[in-house]
Amino acid sequence: MSIKKITLAVGLTLIILMAGCTRGSFITIKSHENNTPTSMSMSYEKFSGSKLKTISLDEPSDVSVVVSTESGSLDISITDKDGYSYYAGTDIPSSSFRVSLDKQGKYEITVNADNHKGSYNISWDKTDKT
Repeated sequence: MSIKKITLAVGLTLIILMAGCTRGSFITIKSHENNTPTSMSMSYEKFSGSKLKTISLDEPSDVSVVVSTESGSLDISITDKDGYSYYAGTDIPSSSFRVSLDKQGKYEITVNADNHKGSYNISWDKTDKT
């Protein structure tokens, strides 16, 4: 097999694997992150920047959000593929709540932080298996 074919195969594999990954531009200090097909969570001494995750639901679902804020600010938004906002919270204090997503399809979860110390845990179910 030629080098070009191997490079192409590896590149395509990485693209497929990263399609559902969390992405963004951020800086963390003393952080622990855990992302699965049905959740995204992180605890840290400091988090500044943004993290984004696109999820695909095969039916309506609730998103569970738990935030712990010791200092700084944390914003979270959830929008559908057409840009409709299901939730937009700014400077969220320590709290837990649910957001109902009323249809199947793709949604984008965005977490923005400014020198935030604490953690977040966002989880959902009924993920599209395809």
